[in-house]
Amino acid sequence: MFITKIMIALVLCHSAFAEKPFMDLSYQEAVTEAKTSNKLIMIDFYTTWCGPCKMLDKTTWKDEKVQKWLEENTVALKVNAEKLRSVAKKFNVSAYPAIVFIDEDELFSQGRFEEYIKVENLDRVIMIMEMDKDRDFSEGTKDIIVQIQVDRALQPFEALLVTNRDKDASRLMNTILAIDSSPNTIEKLRKVAAKRDRTAYIETINNVATSQTVDATDE
Repeated sequence: MFITKIMIALVLCHSAFAEKPFMDLSYQEAVTEAKTSNKLIMIDFYTTWCGPCKMLDKTTWKDEKVQKWLEENTVALKVNAEKLRSVAKKFNVSAYPAIVFIDEDELFSQGRFEEYIKVENLDRVIMIMEMDKDRDFSEGTKDIIVQIQVDRALQPFEALLVTNRDKDASRLMNTILAIDSSPNTIEKLRKVAAKRDRTAYIETINNVATSQTVDATDE
């Protein structure tokens, strides 16, 4: 009877651990599954005493849109960082929650987060991943966060162009380019300027792109 109760408890704990969108797999099984299914691996590193980790469980991981995307595109795992220290150490995890996206070769693919992520913010990150699948986020989430900042600034930039507030528009454009002057951002700015038929801005943006090409050639 006592053994039966223990087994029931273990089954219940095991089921809770594998609650959607997470899979009931070991780390190595997840790597194998990722290779077979050609998906990313997402790991949610948590501890039992971490408040933000519990908030993720109550909010973000319960969101249907988030669950659907993770189930379709990732092999999602929850890892207790204090119990599976070797896996946490492998990805230099020391703050919680830590959410990492890695590819089948166990390399960072779409970056990492070391914070509680609201549903709307994760939705935004997912959107960027979908739009820019070939972009390298191997250095972490810096590029993702930068793109969120850029995208948020594009709408007011367009509004300034529409209202002919050129001084403010130029200032905001320069701020955007200071945040990120990658080809991706340059193309986004060029599209907004072209949409509003603002030739001067297109020329300025093209000059920035040309300057970067020259610099790259010089190197």
